[in-house]
Amino acid sequence: MPEKSTSIDRRDIPIPLNIPSVAGWKEIPIAPEQLGEDAYLVPLGAFSNHPRIFTDSIYSGERDNSPYRQDQNLVDPQRLPGSLTTMFVRPSVAEALEKAQALLPRNHFLIIHDAYRTLQIQGALYEKYYSELQKLHPDWTEEQLTTEAQKFVSLPSSDPAKPSPHNTGGAVDLAIIRVPDEQAQRISEIEEEIKDLPDTDLHRYDLEMEMTTIKSHGAYLYFGTPFDHGGEKASSTYFEQLAQERPLTDEENEALRNRRLLYHIMKDVGLQAYPDEWWHFNSPKSQMGAKTAGLETANFGRIALSAENLEHEKIRQQHRLGVLRIQDGWRPRHRRSFLDRALGRNKDPLGKARQAVEKSLRRDGNYAQTSLPNSEEISPQAN
Repeated sequence: MPEKSTSIDRRDIPIPLNIPSVAGWKEIPIAPEQLGEDAYLVPLGAFSNHPRIFTDSIYSGERDNSPYRQDQNLVDPQRLPGSLTTMFVRPSVAEALEKAQALLPRNHFLIIHDAYRTLQIQGALYEKYYSELQKLHPDWTEEQLTTEAQKFVSLPSSDPAKPSPHNTGGAVDLAIIRVPDEQAQRISEIEEEIKDLPDTDLHRYDLEMEMTTIKSHGAYLYFGTPFDHGGEKASSTYFEQLAQERPLTDEENEALRNRRLLYHIMKDVGLQAYPDEWWHFNSPKSQMGAKTAGLETANFGRIALSAENLEHEKIRQQHRLGVLRIQDGWRPRHRRSFLDRALGRNKDPLGKARQAVEKSLRRDGNYAQTSLPNSEEISPQAN
């Protein structure tokens, strides 16, 4: 595992202006027979084996200020079809993220906004971006529109030889948050407690709730644009190039340094930067990652969610909706718990689950409310 450095601040190391291009990445051949333990997807975040890797599902409308949240009455806050609450990745990607987390400065944590995508949501994102780009540039040809759109959203592909990067489980979109000393210490304590608790333990559920809320109220590092900004400022090297043209403002310099931190942390654990989006990184086992890493073959092809993945996602969605409804004053008319599957068939599971949620609300505040800045609803920027 990479070691933390006490002498080198990654924020002082420039991002190379010549980050390898992804041009031609679809031509990299895939050798799936070499997958080994990477032949499946694993969840990140709450109720997973990677609780320290915080997640924040923008596309499913998990938090109250998501631009994709459709229904403020909590009937169904999901907006984009096919979006997931759970962030799924290949096991080697999860391991790399754990290593990256260990390299971050004190009190800093990764937060994953997007990882595995179904073809359904990939198609929804692409069609949205393409149609808005077409309105901005009615004189462009289809080739021009497709080329520009794919800088920010890959064309959904059912071709097993040319899968969309996020559909392989080998791509992640992420940023960094910072929490106060006391909360960082509490996260460490929770991690130790969770280690020995089974998934069905109510106390584990309470601890997961607490850690989720700590994440929601973390301070997001400033990167110069929101997540999903669809313009040139999203480029990993935008502020590096700007600094060569003129002195940066204090705000611009802060964005420069934070992008450097994220870039070098990911690079040090083997994840490859995507030049057009500061938040996007690829496994070298994916086609796009293999291309920028200079490899001749990739291992990750398209992959579908397993029955176990679907069960985990169902638990996460039931958890989210149940907690939001309890916050809104909802009380059940029957005894069956929305957390039955997660907490086991305890005596009066719903009453105990509700008590755990209410305890967390009193202690930590609203689950859906957040101090994290809003992302942008993905769309092209007018010049």
